[in-house]
Amino acid sequence: MPLVSVVIPAYNAGRTIVETLNSVLRQSYENLEIIVVDDGSTDGTCKLVRALAERDARIRVICQRKSGVALARNAGITAARGVYIAPLDADDLWHPKRVQLHVEALEAAGPDTAVAYSPFYLIDRDGKAFAKSVLYNYSGDVFERQLGQNLVGNGSGLTVRRSAAVEVGGYSSLLFEKGAQGCEDFLFQLELARRYQYVCVPHYLVGYRKYPGNMSSDLVQMRYSQLHMYAYLCSKYGLPKESVSKHASEILWSLVRVVLHSKGKRAAGMEILKWVRDLHQVTHIIECLTEFVLAKLGRLLRRFPEVGIAVASRVTAGVGGLFPLHGVIEHIAL
Repeated sequence: MPLVSVVIPAYNAGRTIVETLNSVLRQSYENLEIIVVDDGSTDGTCKLVRALAERDARIRVICQRKSGVALARNAGITAARGVYIAPLDADDLWHPKRVQLHVEALEAAGPDTAVAYSPFYLIDRDGKAFAKSVLYNYSGDVFERQLGQNLVGNGSGLTVRRSAAVEVGGYSSLLFEKGAQGCEDFLFQLELARRYQYVCVPHYLVGYRKYPGNMSSDLVQMRYSQLHMYAYLCSKYGLPKESVSKHASEILWSLVRVVLHSKGKRAAGMEILKWVRDLHQVTHIIECLTEFVLAKLGRLLRRFPEVGIAVASRVTAGVGGLFPLHGVIEHIAL
């Protein structure tokens, strides 16, 4: 059984870190090392992790000054000794067979496949599942699909060969440095998809913690981060217009919809203008807006003239739905 390095970045995660670690310690796959990177916590996260480490020698703690989730993950990858890296956010949970099924899939797929991934449940504060992601059951060369659909959808649902993670340079801190953090995982997964094949493990093995009251604000930050991510990818790889036009348009329109409904017309106008200023020089993004989206924006501006005509040639819709589902991730049968 190859060694798997579980890498957990943690910042003020005292409320959830013990539950998260327990979901790792209960894995059916036991050949693990568990690396918790404390990113400058001030709430006693380190103390809680060290108490668990005294009972299980597989747990290690790395302490660093607050540097953002990307650099925290990279510190864990650097310290890792495993053949595979399994990232896990400090408030997410795993099904007991999560690591086992991912390793089996990667071992069966061969060396050209560097990433195994699974769909996920959304879980609440109490760890109860209340919705689930779409199952994108795609394997092989998935870059174009990943570009628009985000097959993994979170930071805790993939296992990657350590050699591949190192080759792509780990997680980029660029978004954090621009104040556009949120899509570090998505960017890392896209970098991997450009060079390696993926394999899907079509079971819901991850509990991705979301608090319903915060979903609108989280979505605004995430979409804003996605725009910067696409701008970076266009600049780095010269992606053709057709590769990003639909995705950039949907993201911009989604942002407009969310802020209009959550902040009111005047505040929405100010926020949209901020995006315009931030993206003013990202012409390859602005040029990618589809005629369909610009037509929809025109109709929206006629309904809400306070948003401002200055936005008309810049911005873009649609937010996915959820459906109810209840249960605890550990007890869901495969």
